Amino acid sequence: AAVGLGRGLGQRAVTAAVGCQEPCNTRAMAPRIPSVAIRPESPDDTDAIRHVVAAAFGRDGEAQLVDRIRASPGYVAEMALVAEVGGEVVGHVMVSHAVVRNEGGDRRISMLSPLAVHPGPQRSGIGSALVRASLSVADALGEPLVVLEGDPAYDRE
Repeated sequence: AAVGLGRGLGQRAVTAAVGCQEPCNTRAMAPRIPSVAIRPESPDDTDAIRHVVAAAFGRDGEAQLVDRIRASPGYVAEMALVAEVGGEVVGHVMVSHAVVRNEGGDRRISMLSPLAVHPGPQRSGIGSALVRASLSVADALGEPLVVLEGDPAYDRE
């Protein structure tokens, strides 16, 4: 799959052609979705994002986490992205700043969490496209490292 990220990180759409790369487990995948528009989230997306995140996780806790991250000093608007299919938000990802504390002091890190795709189009490459797009944005912003926070059993891909 290819993710195109042009110059500037404004409200322009990032187009992702979602495709399967080898090796590919086609039996476990839903039908392919031909194209996905990936762009920064906007205030108008808040309700749709809550719906997608709650549906993806089967509970409201992660949707509330998105709201808490958005209200925190670690929120970076450019690194909060939505995926749209046919003008409908079907996925969301955030990369935000967090602090790791130890005896050597505090270190700011960038953390990818949560990542959510509505159950209908899951396993069609949208989550992978969101991850690639978010890492491209983080790289363009000079982030040296992005840590994925999640369930290892689920996030194995």
